[in-house]
Amino acid sequence: MTVEGFKRRYGVDTAQADRIGELAISFYDQLDEPEEDRREENRMFLAWAASLHEIGLSIAHSAYHKHSSYITSNADMPGFSRTDQARLAALVLGHAGKLGKIAQARDIDWTLLFCLRLASLLQRRRVDVALPGIEVRSAAGGFEVRLPNNWVASNPLTDYSLVQEAMEWERIGRPYRVVYTED
Repeated sequence: MTVEGFKRRYGVDTAQADRIGELAISFYDQLDEPEEDRREENRMFLAWAASLHEIGLSIAHSAYHKHSSYITSNADMPGFSRTDQARLAALVLGHAGKLGKIAQARDIDWTLLFCLRLASLLQRRRVDVALPGIEVRSAAGGFEVRLPNNWVASNPLTDYSLVQEAMEWERIGRPYRVVYTED
């Protein structure tokens, strides 16, 4: 109820939020999470973060993720503890831009952030597009993204963005590898 109210109040593009949320959750479901209770909680947080990540657009397009994080962190959100709000705010802040701004945060869930950032990157066109089978996995304290080579060749801007994203994760000391697979 709270998240839906925020989406209405801040004019969130619900279709875009849903696309990102569904894709982020599909990535999360490919990763190992030993505790089933934690898995369901994390899936909810990913959906909420996807729903709220653009609320700052109502304030400004420039650095909107910072505005989104501020609102999520400081607004009265019935049903959410301050800890929950801080967790959401960190995900919302980290979904775009440089990772260095949150590298020292102790409450950040890097796995959820990986899923949210990758989904945001792949859904940046803001329309329903057919994505290929994309595989993700945890690898050596970081992440690996596997995409079909022919799809990547047809989407050079996305390929460029994926390379930039990998470099961003490497800057904060987290391995991130993009692997191109045969179709």
